[in-house]
Amino acid sequence: MLRVRLFAVTAIGLGAALAGCSSSGSMSDLFKPSSPPPQVLQFQSVPAGANVQTAQGQTCSTPCSLAVPVTSQAVSFSLNGYVPQTIQIAVHQAEGSLFSTPPPDLVPNPVVATLQALPPPPRKVVKPRPRKVVARPRPAAPKPASMQGPTEPSIAAPEQAPAQENVFPPPPPTASPFPPPPTR
Repeated sequence: MLRVRLFAVTAIGLGAALAGCSSSGSMSDLFKPSSPPPQVLQFQSVPAGANVQTAQGQTCSTPCSLAVPVTSQAVSFSLNGYVPQTIQIAVHQAEGSLFSTPPPDLVPNPVVATLQALPPPPRKVVKPRPRKVVARPRPAAPKPASMQGPTEPSIAAPEQAPAQENVFPPPPPTASPFPPPPTR
């Protein structure tokens, strides 16, 4: 009787085990490792106060920390007046023993970004308008005596006599020294 009970319990247990395996998938699923739990990453920036955004859309302002899934991803840092920066996060699997494997880590942790200031915007160069030059005669400045060359005697303009009435009568017409032309 003991054998019958033992056989029945064994058969029921084996049937339940086989039913459980067939409903959950294949035998290889039993040996698959489960995905690691999210890991907390620390974020810092120089200067502090930068906005951090993960690949999943999580955000915070530095210094801060976020729980992120253990996958390779890019993290972006941004701050007004500074060049945005993206840092790649990698998954690092430490070596373990034959029977135990430590969970993977995200590196770097903490994630530190040194942001560079944006260059100042270029100044708008305003060219002066050309001024219109109006030629105005300027009086010639006399040269100092030390710079003048040898002096030439000046020629005085003849003085004009005051206008007078004709005192003498005009001269009589004179005869021509040439003979008159022949007539025909």
